[in-house]
Amino acid sequence: MKPSLPSARRCIFIVEPPLRGYRSFGALQAVQRDAARFLMNDLGLPYMSLKHSAFGGCTSGKHLCAFGDIVCSADTLPSVPPNVKRTLAGAVSPSVEGHFPTCPPPSSFVSKKNGVFLTAYGDSTAVSVDGLFPCHSPMSRVMCPSVYGSAPNTYVVRQLTLKELLNVYCIPSPYHETLLSTYNSVKDVLPFESAISSDILMFLAQQLWGVNIDGGVEEFASRSEVSLDEDYSQSSPVICVNTPHVTESEDAVVTVDVFHTSNCDDDAVVNVAISTALVEEDVEKGMEVAVDSVRYGEEDVEVSMEKNNDDVDRDASITGLTREMVDVLRVEAEENLREAKEDKKAAKADDAEVPVKVWNDVIKEGSNPRDDLGEERFHQAADVLREWGLKRFWKKLRSDCIKRLRKNYGKDWSTLPRKKKNGQPTRLGVEIHALASIMWHATEGSWFEYHSGSALHYFRFPLFYQGIARDGVPVFFEKDGPTSMRRQTPIADEKARTVLRDKLKKVIKRGYLVGSGVKLRSLIRYFAVPKTDTDYRVVYDATANKLNDAVWAPSFWLPTIDTLVRYVDADTWMMDRDVGDMFLNFPLDKRVWPYTGLHLADLFDGTSEEDAEILKKAGSEWAHWGRCLMGFKPSPYNSIKTAMVVEEVAKGDRHCERNPFQWDHIRLNLPGNANYDPSLSWISKLRKDGLIACDIFTFVDDERLIGATRELSWQAGHKLAYIQAYLGVQDAARKVRPCNRQGGAWAGAVLHTIPEVGVCVLTSEEKWKRFKDIIEKWLGRLEQGEDELDHKELQSDRGFCVHLCSSYPSMRPFLKGFHLTLEMWRGNRDAEGWKLPESSIPGDTLSTIDEGDGDMSWTDDEDDDSSLEDEYTSVEDEAMLEFKLKCELELDVVKDSSTAEDSTMSTDSSMTDVADALDDDDEPPPVDILRSPPSGYTTPAGRFIHDLRALHQLSSSDTPPLRVVRSKMVLTAFYGFGDASGKGFCGTVGYHEQVAYRIGVWGRDEESTSSNYKELRNLVETCEEEAADGRLFNAEFFLFTDNSTAEACFYRGSSTSKLLHELIVRLRKLEVDYNLTIHVIHVSGDRMIAQGTDGGSRGSLLEGVLSGKPMLDFVDLGKTAFERYPPLLDWIKKWTNRPTLAPLTPEEWYVEAHGVCGGDFNEDGIWMPHHEKPNNLHLWAPPPAVADAALEELLKARHKRTDTSLPDLLIGQLTCMNLFGWALFFLLLITGPGNSNEPPSFWEWSGTCDECSEKVKPMEGIFCANFSSSILGYARCQKTWHASCYKCLGSECGLDFPIKEMKDEAGNPWYKHQEKEYRINHGVVGAHLVLPIMCECCWMRILEGRSPIRGKDDKLVACIRRVNLDVIAGKSKHTIKHHLGRVKRVLAINAEFGKTPTFEPRGPLPPRDLVGMGVALDMIMYSLKARGRTEKSVQYETLRQIRSTATKNYDSSPSGIMEVACFSIGKGRVRPTSCPTQSEFMFSFGEGCRDRMGYESRANQPVSIRVIVELLRRVKEDIEAADNEMERNELTKFGAYITMCTAGSLRGNEGFLADLAGLIRHLDKGRNGKIPAKLKDNFDEDVAEDLPHVVIALLGKVKGETGEDTHQFGLANTTTSGIEVRWWIEELVRVAREEGRRSGPAFAYPDGRLIASSEYNALFLRYLDEIQNETGLIEDKISVTETFGIFRTLRKTAQSRATRAGISSDVQKKMNRWRTFEQASGKKPNFEMKDLYAGVLAQMPVTWRYSYAL
Repeated sequence: MKPSLPSARRCIFIVEPPLRGYRSFGALQAVQRDAARFLMNDLGLPYMSLKHSAFGGCTSGKHLCAFGDIVCSADTLPSVPPNVKRTLAGAVSPSVEGHFPTCPPPSSFVSKKNGVFLTAYGDSTAVSVDGLFPCHSPMSRVMCPSVYGSAPNTYVVRQLTLKELLNVYCIPSPYHETLLSTYNSVKDVLPFESAISSDILMFLAQQLWGVNIDGGVEEFASRSEVSLDEDYSQSSPVICVNTPHVTESEDAVVTVDVFHTSNCDDDAVVNVAISTALVEEDVEKGMEVAVDSVRYGEEDVEVSMEKNNDDVDRDASITGLTREMVDVLRVEAEENLREAKEDKKAAKADDAEVPVKVWNDVIKEGSNPRDDLGEERFHQAADVLREWGLKRFWKKLRSDCIKRLRKNYGKDWSTLPRKKKNGQPTRLGVEIHALASIMWHATEGSWFEYHSGSALHYFRFPLFYQGIARDGVPVFFEKDGPTSMRRQTPIADEKARTVLRDKLKKVIKRGYLVGSGVKLRSLIRYFAVPKTDTDYRVVYDATANKLNDAVWAPSFWLPTIDTLVRYVDADTWMMDRDVGDMFLNFPLDKRVWPYTGLHLADLFDGTSEEDAEILKKAGSEWAHWGRCLMGFKPSPYNSIKTAMVVEEVAKGDRHCERNPFQWDHIRLNLPGNANYDPSLSWISKLRKDGLIACDIFTFVDDERLIGATRELSWQAGHKLAYIQAYLGVQDAARKVRPCNRQGGAWAGAVLHTIPEVGVCVLTSEEKWKRFKDIIEKWLGRLEQGEDELDHKELQSDRGFCVHLCSSYPSMRPFLKGFHLTLEMWRGNRDAEGWKLPESSIPGDTLSTIDEGDGDMSWTDDEDDDSSLEDEYTSVEDEAMLEFKLKCELELDVVKDSSTAEDSTMSTDSSMTDVADALDDDDEPPPVDILRSPPSGYTTPAGRFIHDLRALHQLSSSDTPPLRVVRSKMVLTAFYGFGDASGKGFCGTVGYHEQVAYRIGVWGRDEESTSSNYKELRNLVETCEEEAADGRLFNAEFFLFTDNSTAEACFYRGSSTSKLLHELIVRLRKLEVDYNLTIHVIHVSGDRMIAQGTDGGSRGSLLEGVLSGKPMLDFVDLGKTAFERYPPLLDWIKKWTNRPTLAPLTPEEWYVEAHGVCGGDFNEDGIWMPHHEKPNNLHLWAPPPAVADAALEELLKARHKRTDTSLPDLLIGQLTCMNLFGWALFFLLLITGPGNSNEPPSFWEWSGTCDECSEKVKPMEGIFCANFSSSILGYARCQKTWHASCYKCLGSECGLDFPIKEMKDEAGNPWYKHQEKEYRINHGVVGAHLVLPIMCECCWMRILEGRSPIRGKDDKLVACIRRVNLDVIAGKSKHTIKHHLGRVKRVLAINAEFGKTPTFEPRGPLPPRDLVGMGVALDMIMYSLKARGRTEKSVQYETLRQIRSTATKNYDSSPSGIMEVACFSIGKGRVRPTSCPTQSEFMFSFGEGCRDRMGYESRANQPVSIRVIVELLRRVKEDIEAADNEMERNELTKFGAYITMCTAGSLRGNEGFLADLAGLIRHLDKGRNGKIPAKLKDNFDEDVAEDLPHVVIALLGKVKGETGEDTHQFGLANTTTSGIEVRWWIEELVRVAREEGRRSGPAFAYPDGRLIASSEYNALFLRYLDEIQNETGLIEDKISVTETFGIFRTLRKTAQSRATRAGISSDVQKKMNRWRTFEQASGKKPNFEMKDLYAGVLAQMPVTWRYSYAL
């Protein structure tokens, strides 16, 4: 059954026979002829034969199309448009992998039928890529180039891949993925093989229902009108007819499928303009001409300049300004700039007068004084008011100081002590001293000036910042401070001496340089540098004494001129203010004081009264800094940090209508939005009345205030000044000038706002004149034929030119001659200075990459002329350049000849750059960065003279030109995309909802050029064509490319590639010629494909904007990442474990993101911000167009809030890398491996080292156990280190963790000590595999509930690191290494067999302290504070007591009590426990800590038994010589004590347990005993009872016992060495009886109190000291007091004597464990007192024999 068809008059019939059914092209043509006859004769339709190649295709396909008469008549058939001829080469990829037969390039063709070129290949033929593809044979073999050949220009013979066929048949790229997934190979019959090309259908639709196209670039017109019948209201459907076998038979079946229906209403029409079609030969010719035209010279530049002059009238007609008006505005701007320059130059001097008239004029305008009040009386009245106000200010300040003291110390604060007993001030004393300093500084000043400097009113600061306001921002030491006390070099120059004296007198009188009694460790040198013609600045060089090398200063953000431009408009008013004594306003961290000493004696010798007064003020001739000094590396960071806090307070509550800084909302005017207005700023703070809000921008000490009106600007400046005064920061009133629109230099550039023109940037007249002089100087030398140029002078001038061209970017490409000339001395350059290609360079030390690769041409860094160029040009604005040049302390500044003569100490000018940073209008000092030629001269590059002539023409005006950065007369914004494939190119431009495009193919000469060159050339020519057609004048052009090199070259303004550089010159010329603003923006290749330009470069015109989609759909500069992809926000919420997390709004960027959570007015009516607690995560998601503004605010917030560990996530698109002068990569939150919610297995962990920022590969380094996991709601931990980077942090925060230094007998360090110290202080690879290592951040969150705060928690973090290192040191590094090796082997074996490893996960660990980290920290901190008895630090055995205490605490806690299960045998017991101190972690920590601190016991050492005998002899002599009974008795007790402890081998404390009653009871036993002739070792009780012995009785608790018991043992009456034990015991009993004592402690005072052990110990040491001095029994080198004592010396003496006497070790052990021996089998003998003697006899085989041997 035939399908029902619409009327043939309304249809387009397309015949599509199945092409694979024909073996020859002739057979296919026969079928098409039959179809043509059918269409014409049977259906009566006119037809056309359309070749695919005629429409830009690369197949031999030919299609029949017939048209109904309603669609078009035979006379109005569509015409074939001119198009780009393409070949198969554009669709074939040379990178297809496979094993294909190779062959040489084809030299001839055997056939060229129907555009298909066949070349011979063996016995067969193959299709050449130089022709078309045979559409009837999709499986034909093609001879094409391949990159996988062994030789260059290798060709292979293969079939096309399916992806290549999709390009051959012009299938739109959106359908590629579906087709590739549906069809496996080209063997399948593909649905598009026989179909008409989509390109042909598009052209038919355009001509029948779209625009008229005759070739070339058409004007944008409405769609063509098509005559239709009245009953036909819709556009005609396009019918594709598949006829497998069409014959003349009427019975033939016709199959009709509807292929595409296009409903073309007015809104869907795509207006397209096509550039003139170029055949291949024309393209080649055009490329050659284009390259030649780039060779600009003097003539080209002059023509270009004449063109600019002739076009002024045209410019005026568009902007509404006449040339005369422009000249007037320029002259007026220059005059204002010159006045501001002169005023500011005069105001630089410290003794400059304050322009009081400025304030009086403002008062007069607002007060309406009486007419009869003269000028002089008015000024007098104003002065009276100021005097009254100043006294009120002093009174209020004094009142606030007293309130502070009463609040913190009570009403009786004045009676409290201000110093401790050791002379150190108390906390009250410190506070009183600080408040007194505040009052002194304040009362010594006047209304406008601070004659004696200032001190921060820290108690008025926000509570969060009061600490740093009083004590200064903490300074971080990377190593120990310097110890150089080298004095100041004598200053011979009298002028310099005078300047230095005056300057130092000033800082001493202001209290900045003081003598506080701090012990100085290092001295700082100082010198003077010119500030103005009559004034100098003193620089204090903290680099010379290595202080700057010892400290770390963070990098930080500073505003640039672009920052200011972003927030102003053409009507903005500006006001300049300055901070006085910028660095000296802010206190210096006290830890730095000892290293900032100055020796004043060279300048102040004290001979005069004035010198004596100065030295008295300073305290002595040795003083140190108490404020942030210029020349100290952290001073800029620390000072600006505190100044930002002051600025935060000054801005106040943004919602308060009385606040001049009030603002209501943020206006975003973003490119890419339909309502984008190029004449307005992209982001603005707006007040409720719609005016731009007032704001502050501070570059170091230069404050620029802006406001919508002059009055608002003045009010903003007034508020800033009085808030600064309120907080104690100086306002340099002498530098204040009235509000105007033509401000002076700020951040290195001059900004003017001109209502008639817009926002303009220019440079100063002095800089412009110097630039002209430089150009004329070098141009004159070259024109005179000089061929040797001074390298140093040229380098200096080049630095200044780069500096100036920051204000005029269009001049930057012409500095290339400078860059190349400076490198000519290196050789390997052509005549113009470009690097020679690889083949021209002798040797193989140098190699080229790709001439078109932009900034990478040579692998030899020394021969890369881009190094210095990048040093300058990578920074887009002058302010960043100036800060880079001026504020790096290690930069060696080489002053040019004009300033070197005025320098008093040119060799000490390393801080000149910092000095200049405080005066922004000073030109940057020339910098010598690269090495110079040995001769000092270089030869000029060939192009240098042409560049100089170009610069001479561009700088021909006498005054610096105004560069409009945001014109008020910009007409429109254009958006363009450019892409260049290997064979073709395409450019699309959109504006006014219309799209124009240009397409073409590259010629043979250009095919071999780099992709970078093709991409950039396509962009340049797209701009040039649009500009030539008049659409880009006074416009803003956003040009998108997927080539990052093209973008980088444009913004850098130069390239090391000759071809790329010349293209940049052409692009910059366009900006100048057409007053055009160009933005080159890098986008992803996927976006380029979706937008359609990528397809256009391959000839496909049915994608993206070419298919009718709006251009703005692909310009996402105004959309956030979450607007582009909403699921991203949910993923981030899950990733951070913060379900309520929301991105900051633009309004919150400026307040809440800075940690401000509201605020209130204090009692003085000042709004004080409240600051949020740490760990409040901020999510930034700015649109790319204003990402720079968001990033600047984030950097400001981080500068202020680093001490809160405030986290931030910045999310955005990888777009616009250089659009705003920032190298941004916006996805900053993902730093771990992968994006999965589940952390990877520990053997897959990899990350970035937290110390060196280098990659840490899997199974290498040390990882936190929580790596890639989140605990307690924080972001995932990403902490990892290389083993060598995981080191002790003690030295960084001033902690000295003790390490036992091992020495030999001679006192020399052990040869392996350094090796041991390194092992103790560094990690071991793989330690996290055997130990539960967590990073310091995770431990802080577990122990303290917050992230560590830098500066505040540095010491605690260092202690945590020390614990971890001790834990690692507790395991042998070989053990860890072997475990790591086994893990790796198991993983490898598992991978080989495809098995999942069975290792347990290493984390995350439970978020609580289960391993005893808290106790370990207590032990570490105790070791830092406690001092040992004989060493500076305690031994580990002392620290172990803290662990024991913690264990007992746990056992008695509810958790410990619950652990009731235990296993016990007798006294001992074993039980399972969860006590953290019993963990494996704690055991390993103990081993490591013991190894580090040492376990050598300096306990009492033994003496010779002869010493004891001698001591007792001397005691007897002293007893006999004693003057009184009491002394004799005390000496008797002491002798008995020494005897008992020695003979009984007792510890010192055990001797005081001697029981007097027990001694008396058994005193008679053994008195008359005799020693048998043959005494066996193991004698029985009967023999023991007959031995001469004395019974010793002890009563009390001894070590090892659980209670207080009686202990008795028998000792020999007299020892072998002659110690008379019985005699001394009997004397002891006698003395006790005489004192009336019968019981109690034997060694007691007459009143029965136990004698203090310290008395006996002192007496014992005294006797030993006498013996050492009078005999040779004790060596002289031994320290008696440190080596001996009664606690263990007597027992150890007995042990030593017993060993020498031959007492067996078994007997010694039993004697030393007599308590255990006494306890039979662990059970206490249950004897009555009378029966204990039996136990004494049982022990005597040990106790008697042991004591007798002594």
